[in-house]
Amino acid sequence: MHRLPPHRYIAANSLDLKIGQRLEIDSIRAELVNAGYQSVDSVFEHGEFAVRGSIIDIFPMGSLVPYRVDLFDDEIETLRIFDPESQRSDKQVEEIKLLPGREFPLDEAGIAAFRSRFQELFDIDLRQCPLYQDVSDGISSPGLEYYLALFFDGLDSLFEFMPDNTIVIKVGDLKSAGGRFWQDIKARYEDRQIDHYRPILEPGAVFVPVEQILSKTKNYRQIEFREHDNALDLGTSTLPDLASNSRLAKPFTQIEQFLTTQSARTLFVAESAGRRETLLELLKQIGIEPTAVDHWSDFVNGDMSLGITVAPLDRGVWLAQENLLLITETQLFGNRIAQRRRRSKTQNNTDFIVKSLTELRINDAVVHLDHGVGRYRGLQTITTDHPPLIRTVGVSR
Repeated sequence: MHRLPPHRYIAANSLDLKIGQRLEIDSIRAELVNAGYQSVDSVFEHGEFAVRGSIIDIFPMGSLVPYRVDLFDDEIETLRIFDPESQRSDKQVEEIKLLPGREFPLDEAGIAAFRSRFQELFDIDLRQCPLYQDVSDGISSPGLEYYLALFFDGLDSLFEFMPDNTIVIKVGDLKSAGGRFWQDIKARYEDRQIDHYRPILEPGAVFVPVEQILSKTKNYRQIEFREHDNALDLGTSTLPDLASNSRLAKPFTQIEQFLTTQSARTLFVAESAGRRETLLELLKQIGIEPTAVDHWSDFVNGDMSLGITVAPLDRGVWLAQENLLLITETQLFGNRIAQRRRRSKTQNNTDFIVKSLTELRINDAVVHLDHGVGRYRGLQTITTDHPPLIRTVGVSR
């Protein structure tokens, strides 16, 4: 529902690089600056580039990794991915596509357009507005993307970037969800429009109303998922209760017994790489040693009988005809996994935290949200005037 920069701006400020392409360093430096990239000594963040001799490092917007362009004279000899921490190059690629460094132009023309429209819309003391002063100085203030309408004559939506053969897949009641989001936007607007030092644009200038979204989707082929009594049966079977019980001497009796009674190939799913390692250690204690795989397809196409992967799934599935089982952490630990804690950040999840500690063993590696990696050293009870507090004892490394 966010309005986006015009398609013509993105196209005009994008750049494709291929091995063997002729490239002049001064020319590419100017193009990157015009596209909003920042020249730095070493590249660490999106929107940065560095030139050292015949080597150009760049971290494109929209890319998960930065790239190193190595020139031989005025021709691209190699294109490689590199690690911004170690600055070492690694895998070679054939081409890279660079998006603009920002959603808006901070060149002379862009700043002039912003200043003119800002003055027309807001009757305030411009000297007291940090946002206006930053843009006037060519500084990209945090949240400036919510003022895109002041840089351009008109904005586009996601639909202007989608090809004609796009298939729209609709899940759930989009109209109700979009309506709730729009009400939240209006409520925030009402709360914050009284700030005279940082005036904000009305919702319609920043977001696309849900009615327009639904109208635009009609121009594309659609697949809609609904719950229905006559839905296609995919041949799935219901998994039994496999939850662990920390009160028992063998907490994983359920899953152990279940796997011994059937011969289906089984893939365990952990929420994160760290959770996967913990799950591997726990399963190893009952003689289950799955092989780590990257994707479901790797497991299905492989020959291992037990596998483990990382995916944000809540429920597993039993495909009896294919003789395949997918078992998630949620089915093994219930509401005690970190995924549940993330969904309820505002709640006090002390009970869940204490229960989840039964999964740990002394000297297990753990990752703390604030303090990083450490070793689990056990629990310590602190007696106070109130009910006893229990805290974990860990050593960072």
